[in-house]
Amino acid sequence: MYKRTLVLTLVFLFVALWSLVAMPALVFFVVLGLGLCVYAKFKGKPRGSFTLLSGLVVLLTPLLMLLLILAVEAWLLGAQ
Repeated sequence: MYKRTLVLTLVFLFVALWSLVAMPALVFFVVLGLGLCVYAKFKGKPRGSFTLLSGLVVLLTPLLMLLLILAVEAWLLGAQ
């Protein structure tokens, strides 16, 4: 059980770092996460699937990083 959590946490950190470094990586991870979710849907039991969980992590992490970047920019530029 803890191995799954550890792997998902490491995937989250890896995707978050790459999403902050390069904008094309952000787009790539969104497409990859969407692909993993679709694959898990047609694979069988998607509810408890590790593929679905990793797809959701890979899909949502770049979107969260984009929102974080936009919030920081708005905070920095709005303080003038």
